[in-house]
Amino acid sequence: MKSPAGKFQGGFSLIELMIGMLIGVLVSVAAISAFVSHSRTVFHQMSYNQASEDISEAYAVLSRLIMQAERDTIEVTESSTATSIVFALPEGFSVWPNANQKKDDPGFTRNWVRIAWTNTGDQANKITIANAVEGGLGSAQIFDFAGAGADNSTRITGMSLEDDGEEITTYLFNISGKAFARDQIDGTDSAKGIVVGGRILPRN
Repeated sequence: MKSPAGKFQGGFSLIELMIGMLIGVLVSVAAISAFVSHSRTVFHQMSYNQASEDISEAYAVLSRLIMQAERDTIEVTESSTATSIVFALPEGFSVWPNANQKKDDPGFTRNWVRIAWTNTGDQANKITIANAVEGGLGSAQIFDFAGAGADNSTRITGMSLEDDGEEITTYLFNISGKAFARDQIDGTDSAKGIVVGGRILPRN
């Protein structure tokens, strides 16, 4: 075909079109890959931040309880799969989950608390807390305090309360956990570890 000026005008050839399409596909694949990688990184970082916050808050609350514990009532039972800490709080001390009671309620005469962690059974990877009056926790209601065993979120991997052996007994208290994140793209799980700990001086 000639133009009014008498010169030939040509369009794109089939090969040029195919090359252009291939370049467009490659650019699109690279952009999608970068987006997926960024989304995965953000998601995992959010899971890690949430787990860090969960474990730090659990440590803060439980360590405050142990600081208020009557020293001669603290009993720690530990194994490779579980830890149980039982202790009494002072008379009149209002302790969750009995916080809905009034301060003059006889229920606050003496509060016994059990903090427990296990990596087996129905309560796997959770910290549970229970309390009762005048010792004995058999009838106390147990609450899940931190961690989760079924879904892909914060999981507690260990809890310890160790006598440091000093003349004035203090305890080394640690909580460890992992942030479990399930990749929404390929369904795989990943985990990052977190450890929070410190030294605690109970009452009297």
